Amino acid sequence: MTGPNTMSLARNERTELAELLADLTPDQWNAPTLCEQWRVRELVAHVYSYEDLGWVRLAVRMLTAGGSVDRANAAGVADHADKSPDELLARARKHIQPAGLTSMMAAGSP
Repeated sequence: MTGPNTMSLARNERTELAELLADLTPDQWNAPTLCEQWRVRELVAHVYSYEDLGWVRLAVRMLTAGGSVDRANAAGVADHADKSPDELLARARKHIQPAGLTSMMAAGSP
């Protein structure tokens, strides 16, 4: 008997995350997270910042960041810095199915 595949698990997790985000108050969107430099809104931006990146755009982001993963992540968050909580929630709902780099990482997973 086989369990759910990686994409199925990711879709379930992302659905639950979108449901949780839909219930957040404005203060909760601005609350700090365990990632010291990010509030909830930046963390959400980070989670979905790789959805539109394939290998080429990821390489460009990494080169621009001087090879630093931290700077590459910060660039992805900065790309969504002007997004409202409603826009970030819409992005989360749009990407229930992983796309871009996140979907490529799961390729070949059971």
